[in-house]
Amino acid sequence: WQVQPTGPTIQGIFEEILGEICHEKVVLIGSGRTDSGVHALAQVAHFSTSHGIDLETLHRALNAKLPYDVVVLSAEEASEGFDAQKSAKRKTYTYFLWHSDHKSPFLSSFSWRVWGDLDLEGMQECLDMLVGEHDFASFKAADSTAKTSVRRIEAARLQRVPLRDIGNSLMGLFGLAGLLPSLGADDTFHPEEGGPALIAITLQGPGFLKHMVRNIVGTMLEVGLGRIGVDGFRTIFEARDRTQAGATAPAWGLFLVRVDY
Repeated sequence: WQVQPTGPTIQGIFEEILGEICHEKVVLIGSGRTDSGVHALAQVAHFSTSHGIDLETLHRALNAKLPYDVVVLSAEEASEGFDAQKSAKRKTYTYFLWHSDHKSPFLSSFSWRVWGDLDLEGMQECLDMLVGEHDFASFKAADSTAKTSVRRIEAARLQRVPLRDIGNSLMGLFGLAGLLPSLGADDTFHPEEGGPALIAITLQGPGFLKHMVRNIVGTMLEVGLGRIGVDGFRTIFEARDRTQAGATAPAWGLFLVRVDY
């Protein structure tokens, strides 16, 4: 998200386009930074301008100029004093694991593939111990500059979405539900409970450390794969030592789902 000395960024692209539309230099402030490769379903950002422009016109103009993989969902005038970053009360992140023996050409850019038996109950136990205010030093990035590693997790849950449900959701999303009734009538392809599925790991709280969610997922997966137990995860959590935790999960499986104000 954030402007960098080299390479394109979402913030940089927006500021360039907004500068063209508003005929002045514009600084865009997002609700928070997202690492390269992380997705955002509902990032929130604000800017100030002295250039009068209709909001609907602004909305259309931005989407006409933005690249194919970035879209503005809405544009509205904010109340005085609103700050996309400082006014945020809660953020929700979801990390997707693709649990399958085979890679998916459709999901590989949005999930981290894992295979073999997964102890989902053990992984949920790990999430349960994260809820509340704790020191998350074991899960912060090695180069984190945060003044404190204490954060509060308000909710943490794990959900398993079978392949069949993913297909149904996509059909509905693209308005294709009902167009292929033969698929619904054919009982020859019904994934078993243990078949391919997306595992959604969702964390919700006022703020997160750099790489915090990805480091939690990488360490939880060690429990899921049976390499360490739930007690081992607890020991790592309480150690407040990043070197004891698991690998950082790849960026492409993480989504900023929503920001609440």
